[in-house]
Amino acid sequence: MPNYLKIIICLIVAAAAALIYYSGINAREVVLGIAALMIGAIWLFPEASGGKGTTN
Repeated sequence: MPNYLKIIICLIVAAAAALIYYSGINAREVVLGIAALMIGAIWLFPEASGGKGTTN
């Protein structure tokens, strides 16, 4: 995945987490934790490549 798409996805996740955090729900820390894990995972783990493999 190109870096500009990763940046856009990270910004969307961060904006959604901020909106949820400031909306006043009880699970604020959980939302921030999940958002941080999602942002970290998109940069840490490589993209799965598709295609047919030769499985014997």
